[in-house]
Amino acid sequence: MPRIKRRDDLTHGIKWGPYTFRTVTAATTILTGEEGEDEGILADGSSGGSFTVTMPKVTDDVIDAYIIKNIGASGTITVDGDGAELIDGATTIALASQWDCAVLATDNVEWHVIGKVGTW
Repeated sequence: MPRIKRRDDLTHGIKWGPYTFRTVTAATTILTGEEGEDEGILADGSSGGSFTVTMPKVTDDVIDAYIIKNIGASGTITVDGDGAELIDGATTIALASQWDCAVLATDNVEWHVIGKVGTW
């Protein structure tokens, strides 16, 4: 059984502090590596409607877990694996209501929801 990837080598260390979040109002892909490193996404579809947040490739240099939260008063935030990659065996998950939240981690094969808040 594959293990969930942990960032525990000497070059990265384990992050035990508060996460830093990027607020987005339109479709985006979670940043990794040289382009920056997102730890969490606050997705607000209130003004522009529903949109998709795409996870990084499971083989990228990813952190322990990513948090995606729907903070918009309206709009569904769809979380999608990169390309054909799955999330708990599904192609997407939907954060349909304000304050719905998911925590995702990878085993280098697919994404796994390891925590969630909301009605989805």
